Amino acid sequence: MSSTPRQTRPSSAARLTGRIAFVLGTRAEIARLAPVVHQLGDTAALVHTGQQHDPLFATALLAEWGLDAPDAALDMAGDPSGDERLGRILAWLGATFTEHRPAAVVVLGGSASAIAGALAANSIGIPLAHMEAGARDHDSEPAEQHRVLVDGLADVLCAATPENVTQLIDEDCDPGRIVLTGSIAVEAAALRAFGDVQEDTVRVPA
Repeated sequence: MSSTPRQTRPSSAARLTGRIAFVLGTRAEIARLAPVVHQLGDTAALVHTGQQHDPLFATALLAEWGLDAPDAALDMAGDPSGDERLGRILAWLGATFTEHRPAAVVVLGGSASAIAGALAANSIGIPLAHMEAGARDHDSEPAEQHRVLVDGLADVLCAATPENVTQLIDEDCDPGRIVLTGSIAVEAAALRAFGDVQEDTVRVPA
């Protein structure tokens, strides 16, 4: 699949309605979710939380990975930290998803954007998919706690490895919610190196 950007179209939060909303706000999330967004094409919509707050950097990085400008973006002026950043993202996502309800929400990992996206989707009753579910660093960092919480909220747990599947089962996650997808980090590397990725099916709830 080519890494050429999708046809340029106006950015509008209204495009979230009925589409699969990818919540991202960090460099890693943009790079690692890009192959999945490419596979879904116009079914996907991008929601940028401004977690890494430089809007010019975010736009440039999206373009580097062949992605359009976000359909909805939060201006994180003042670069708040900690709870203030998380609270601002969560409030904005809740309002955005309520006004322009996506068919499903996809988050990755354990960033502030991921936990806020998961909480917003869950509170409104929007189906949630978690990429890299079951990945654990086995430390006490906030990101680790976020990953566990998101796995508990998600309707579909997209695990990269069999070990991640085992971790989820050990944490009493319903095996019916777990899908072994393979590593999207590998897909991202292939997209960067070769401008192409192998087709793979990413299941999200209907």
